[in-house]
Amino acid sequence: MDHDESFAPERMPPLRSRAAYVDDVRRRLEEGELDTDTALLETAHALIDGAVIAYNPALFAYVEALRLHPEAREVILVSLGTGQLTRGLPFAEVKNWGAARWAQPLFSLMCDGDASVVHHQAAEILAAGPDHQRRYYRFQARLDIGSDDMDDASNENIQSIKQLGEDLVRRNRPRLEALAQRLVART
Repeated sequence: MDHDESFAPERMPPLRSRAAYVDDVRRRLEEGELDTDTALLETAHALIDGAVIAYNPALFAYVEALRLHPEAREVILVSLGTGQLTRGLPFAEVKNWGAARWAQPLFSLMCDGDASVVHHQAAEILAAGPDHQRRYYRFQARLDIGSDDMDDASNENIQSIKQLGEDLVRRNRPRLEALAQRLVART
């Protein structure tokens, strides 16, 4: 497959030099030079939210794992979602929206759709092997309490998100324990 190099993702430098990037971003955020949406580093790299490229990066991780470890006989992929949108868009409310008003909801819908498609693809690619062992785990909470606005960092919303996380762990405890046992057994 041909790739347009202008859109090719740049691989991060080796781990030891990533610290310089992280430290620069941290320092600039603390000094108020950056907001959290975009970070321009002295190295001329612009960092943006990864959701712009891959809202659910599970398959990127899978491909990278295969690239780094081509000898691997088995890959277990764990995908941790950031929350599934549940806010509806009633027709009466949206019927007269123009293009500008659709921009934010459309981005959210596209991200949610992307996450669902990648989840389906990963589940198919990593279906249980001949040993009937699960190779793909997806943990995703429904954002049905609190706000699903990406920029809502209010104390109330953070508490709601923490509650969602605790509920997700409680509901998935058997799957999480089975996954932990598999991973520990492999080390």
